[in-house]
Amino acid sequence: MSSTTQPVIPNRYRILTRSLEFLSALFVLSVWMVGEAGAVGVAAGTQIQNQASASYDVGGISFTTTSGINIVTVDEIIDVQVTLQSTSVPVNSPDTNQVLAYLVTNTGNGTEDFELSVTNLLSGDQFDPVLVSIWLDDGDGLFNPLLDTLYVVNANDPILDANDPANDSALIFVLNDIPGALTDANVGFSQLVATSVEMGSQVPGFTSVGTGDGGTDAVAGTSGAQDQDQGSYVVSSVLVSLVKTVTVLSDAIFGTQPVPGATLRYEITVSVTGSGTAQNVVISDAIPAGTIYQGGSLVLNGGGLSDSVDADAGDFNSSLADGITVDLGDVAGGALDNIVTFDVLIDPN
Repeated sequence: MSSTTQPVIPNRYRILTRSLEFLSALFVLSVWMVGEAGAVGVAAGTQIQNQASASYDVGGISFTTTSGINIVTVDEIIDVQVTLQSTSVPVNSPDTNQVLAYLVTNTGNGTEDFELSVTNLLSGDQFDPVLVSIWLDDGDGLFNPLLDTLYVVNANDPILDANDPANDSALIFVLNDIPGALTDANVGFSQLVATSVEMGSQVPGFTSVGTGDGGTDAVAGTSGAQDQDQGSYVVSSVLVSLVKTVTVLSDAIFGTQPVPGATLRYEITVSVTGSGTAQNVVISDAIPAGTIYQGGSLVLNGGGLSDSVDADAGDFNSSLADGITVDLGDVAGGALDNIVTFDVLIDPN
């Protein structure tokens, strides 16, 4: 901290990755955001002011006096956290443009630029993915090269404000190619590294005089102004993909308009491809807010399933709270698609 004593008061004082499918050049990745770390306390550049006073009597007359004003300006802590957002991504060998998602969060107390890099030469795996590119999410949590921004080092490093929850983090997509001639269950690691542009990687506590926000000192936080996290790819001879559609069932008065009281039918098509077998395949789907599940509507491949846990493959509100679950068991690659449907009512109340 910078500390001075002055007689006057100056004026002062502002995220369950699923496997993706490449469809018509649109790369889609669903990302479940983990809890984000927040800023470290008081914002850099904030002036903490304090003044003492005393009152006393002399000869029956009351007096007061004050000390000078102590002003301490809060220095900037430079800290960053990188958090993997993806589960292990199943891939073929060879394969291309396979996506991992990471959340980069400024956990300091100022505004900072962070340089991004990827390391794929890591120990403990069976192959090294080949970096293709790094992308900055446009804010929708979905990877789409038509909307997201290709990252270029030192040209568009993410600028993150630790004191603004709407701008303290950035979702980053890393695309890698997968080499050929790999065997089933081989694992490859890929690590995203975020480093302060201003400070680089330093030991915690390192201080750079006058280079922080508002001319304060910049101090390396517990991360040393650099952090990293790694994701993984797993070679699989079998891949499971889901396609979900919704249809408004026709009503005598409102037709197929999605009005309160209308019935929605969801259909989930489960496809298994490849030469192996996907084991213990379980489909689950939470009932969306604003709707009511229609009892007895759960169907698998045209056959009705009960809502309770019993001998058939499905249930409602048991395996998943307020959701449907269908256990498909082991499904061989190339088998016929499984189709799950269920109905919900748009809440009329």
